[in-house]
Amino acid sequence: MYMVEKALREDESMLELKGVTIDFGGLRALDGVDLNICQGEIFGIIGPNGSGKSTLFNIATGFLVPRSGQVAYRGRSITGWKPHRIAALGIGRVFQSNSLFPNFSVKENLIRSGFMRLTTGFLGSFFNTRRFRSENRELEEKAVELSRFVGLEERVDTLAKNLPYGEQRRLEIAIALGPDPDLLFLDEPVTGMNPTETASVMELIRSIQKGGRTIVIVEHNMRVIMGICSRIAVISFGTKIAEGNPEEIAHNDKVISVYLGTRKIDAAY
Repeated sequence: MYMVEKALREDESMLELKGVTIDFGGLRALDGVDLNICQGEIFGIIGPNGSGKSTLFNIATGFLVPRSGQVAYRGRSITGWKPHRIAALGIGRVFQSNSLFPNFSVKENLIRSGFMRLTTGFLGSFFNTRRFRSENRELEEKAVELSRFVGLEERVDTLAKNLPYGEQRRLEIAIALGPDPDLLFLDEPVTGMNPTETASVMELIRSIQKGGRTIVIVEHNMRVIMGICSRIAVISFGTKIAEGNPEEIAHNDKVISVYLGTRKIDAAY
């Protein structure tokens, strides 16, 4: 099976951010943010729009370089690394906006997600070498396995643009899994979904985590965050104001007043 289970050490630090700070045109988007993501957990990040959540994702995955602070993956500094180098380490990401090839089929999208693993270059492709053919067969097999894992096995020949929205998001998650990452960032994976689609994606995320992968998720849907995350960090105006398990966050007075006004979070999802 493609989604091979990976050994876990729950006390092992996977990703660490120390004092991460960044400005945009004189506006401080993040101010000294510290986070420590542990191996095998589902870690949630919440906060109002414009609080710096996506900026945090962009720094962790190499799309932005912090003004100060450090980002370390498995104890190794990756601050300032380009996105492709970070991806090659085993860090995947699903973006908030659609990132599919709309005129390619599900299978074709998934095959392309595995190109990073190819060892044959242009000459191997040009001369159609035995290794090139073997690797392409392997990519096709893994594409089918991934489609099955995310529940799209009946849609492998369907163009991505013809999939319902919920299935498009499943395909994006499958594409992010193509390079077989150890750490996966999910940026609002259930936005725009109905309750049935949301519950289905929640179960998919749990399945990914049970396979040994570590997940960091930004999401406004509190049912999702409270239902699947072991720990949650709350960001407000670029500053981390709280961190803890769902029960602690639900009853944190600062979170309630700054993020939720007077309404308390229901942690019993």
